[in-house]
Amino acid sequence: MLYHFNPKLFAERKEHPDCGLIDFSCPELGITLLGDGYVKGADLTTRRPYPNKRFLVACRNKGRAAVNGFLVECEKRLTNYTSITRWVIDCDRTATHIIDHIVLDEERDAVTEDLALCYATCPEIGGYDSRLPDIMAQWSPASSEPRLEITPENRNGIFSDKINEKGEIVERRETFYQHTIEKDRLIGPYHYTCGRRPSYEDAFHV
Repeated sequence: MLYHFNPKLFAERKEHPDCGLIDFSCPELGITLLGDGYVKGADLTTRRPYPNKRFLVACRNKGRAAVNGFLVECEKRLTNYTSITRWVIDCDRTATHIIDHIVLDEERDAVTEDLALCYATCPEIGGYDSRLPDIMAQWSPASSEPRLEITPENRNGIFSDKINEKGEIVERRETFYQHTIEKDRLIGPYHYTCGRRPSYEDAFHV
């Protein structure tokens, strides 16, 4: 099973220039990855692969390309799993993003946090059918994909926040429903963001 994670923080570059990734873990997969906000030469780094440069996204610490997330391959086929990402904010505090992933079927061989990869496509780019969960189909990917923020923003999704006395998020717990998808959507020739997708050769194997 191929798991695609793309932990992201929504932060204004000018207002919050000193944000970074401490670590990422998924207990059910038995994996913990260190971020370069914690130690140099770590497993993961953060870059800005989206046109909206307020998004800081974790990717494998390799090369210089701004890649949308990272891949983990495992023999386990999980129906429920948790990802925990810790961020350092402005060098003076930490914030934690916990995502409870709920997989709705066992039909295909990959899952992703990128809802844009779940849309139906024409035959020229794979001929895939829609794999959007019903609850997500009414929302845009930009407004409903899991993300952490400095302070609460107007967005869709299923989440709850713990807030400090300054109105800043110190912990967000989010529920994310997902259908399985074909591996080729992630590693095949048709992916619409070919220059930004994580390479299968760079997947973590557990």
